[in-house]
Amino acid sequence: MGLGVLLMSGVTALASEADLKIPDLHVGRFETLGGISAWDLLFYGGIVIFFTLGFSLYMFFQIRSLPVHKSMKSVSDIIFKTCSTYLIQQGKFLFYLFCFIAAAYAIFIFCPKPELAGHEKPVFEAWADGKPVQVAWSVPTRSRGTVSVSTPGRTPGPRSRP
Repeated sequence: MGLGVLLMSGVTALASEADLKIPDLHVGRFETLGGISAWDLLFYGGIVIFFTLGFSLYMFFQIRSLPVHKSMKSVSDIIFKTCSTYLIQQGKFLFYLFCFIAAAYAIFIFCPKPELAGHEKPVFEAWADGKPVQVAWSVPTRSRGTVSVSTPGRTPGPRSRP
């Protein structure tokens, strides 16, 4: 019964972000903060962030104009170069990783998939209940595959749970 309810509740997961209902921020109140409305809390929080940004920029330019010792500047330059080199390397790695994933995804989506006519190609072997089990991926249609489990000496079939 619980499994059926769980499976039926998955239908609501087909909604997109466009279907989200945005609450009215003027209605909600935070009683623990003196009864302030959500809209006012968001507005005053934005003002605090704006003034903090202004103060931080002011302090940054004040500190930047101060004289610095030669040895401290050289240490700072070394740290900056090391960090920038590291970030560039990480950016390259993430770019190549993205390209690899995009290529694999494109191959999976756009390349024709062979019809296996009921034959299964084992992906890996695992052990279950002390017996070797082959986990296979069969592709009966071009749209979806099914997972099946077989043990040596038996005909492969769909996996079922007791």
